[in-house]
Amino acid sequence: MEFSLRDRWAQLARPILVLVCVSLTGALAVEASATTLGVLVDVYSGNDSESAIAANLGVDLGLVTLLAKIEDPATSSGGLTIFNRVLKDGEDDEYVSGEWSYSGPETVNYFVVKAGNEYALYEYNDSIPGYMENMGLWNTSDLGDKGVSHVSAYQVTPEPSTGILIAAGLAALAASRRQRGRAGTSRPGRYRGRSWTEGDSSVAGRPARRAQQPVPGGGRQPRLGDANSRCEPVLS
Repeated sequence: MEFSLRDRWAQLARPILVLVCVSLTGALAVEASATTLGVLVDVYSGNDSESAIAANLGVDLGLVTLLAKIEDPATSSGGLTIFNRVLKDGEDDEYVSGEWSYSGPETVNYFVVKAGNEYALYEYNDSIPGYMENMGLWNTSDLGDKGVSHVSAYQVTPEPSTGILIAAGLAALAASRRQRGRAGTSRPGRYRGRSWTEGDSSVAGRPARRAQQPVPGGGRQPRLGDANSRCEPVLS
């Protein structure tokens, strides 16, 4: 039985393709499992909300945004999804662990797991080994391994650093000083056809009178309308 050259190349390439597929499958499996549980902030009583999270973290309420919330037994809401859930031993409706992912444009940096009368708050950031943005693991081990009642995803906007606030304050102070300096600068003006300067020492802001010009023989130069002034011929 004779084989063409193309058949022989196909036989040689088949094992190589199998090895490539196995390698890619392994790589995808490793990537899919490269998720982690966030860093526990603390466990709190009651229900979580934007105001509760702001109080827990000691930040302004305007910096906290609830992105999505899933109530058990649902598995998806508002772009947030939980999957690969694990049931509590001996129970058929209480889930105690799983994975989560968020498909929205925002970044989830705080995640809440609620069970019983308490909730655990976890922080997610790129300093955590194995961190992947908008996905992670969850469980109720910090809540006594009770069945989960809901999970919530939050975005908390970082507050401006002290250095930025100081720089902004100095810039505002410099701008204020420049504005006051411009307001106090003298401006040229006009008064009865003659130039003068605002803020000079003249009475009521008017330029000082010109000094009377001396006249030959002493006395003063007569003014127009003076009762004692006369026009007399000048003898040469």
